[in-house]
Amino acid sequence: MKKELWVKDVQEEVEKRQEKEDKKATIKKVYNIVKAVLKVYSYTPPEGLFTKGPDAIAKQLKSDSDDIKQAMSRLIFYINRAGNNLTQERTNALEKAKEKLRNLYKKATQEKEAIGHPPKDWWDMMTKDIKKKQPSYSQKIVDKVVGDIWHNKMDDTKKRQLVRQYE
Repeated sequence: MKKELWVKDVQEEVEKRQEKEDKKATIKKVYNIVKAVLKVYSYTPPEGLFTKGPDAIAKQLKSDSDDIKQAMSRLIFYINRAGNNLTQERTNALEKAKEKLRNLYKKATQEKEAIGHPPKDWWDMMTKDIKKKQPSYSQKIVDKVVGDIWHNKMDDTKKRQLVRQYE
């Protein structure tokens, strides 16, 4: 009989802890949502930003934002708030700014992808160089060595220089 009471006490204690953990998780989730919303809506653009040209607007929003989603949200928020008060000329400029913003992020993404993969000319040159120095290496080992050099031994600035040089 005592054993059954002990099991019930343990079960109740486990359930209480579970409830506390669930509450903590819910509070954390709500906190993160509020934090994200405040981050989007608390943005104050520099004075006169949206009266500038599309290039300037896109560059400023890119530098002020974490990612394209946040930058685009800020631009669309302004367009929606301005509503019918925008002239056709300003609306066209802001639409061009959207396109410029997409292109800026697309270019940045392509550059990151290019850094991930070595240029073919550089790869071929390194392969020949390693084969010359180590003729006993198989092609598989040579490829591994060249890959290790690219991925582990080189910093991003050097990789960017090589990408620009060979492509």
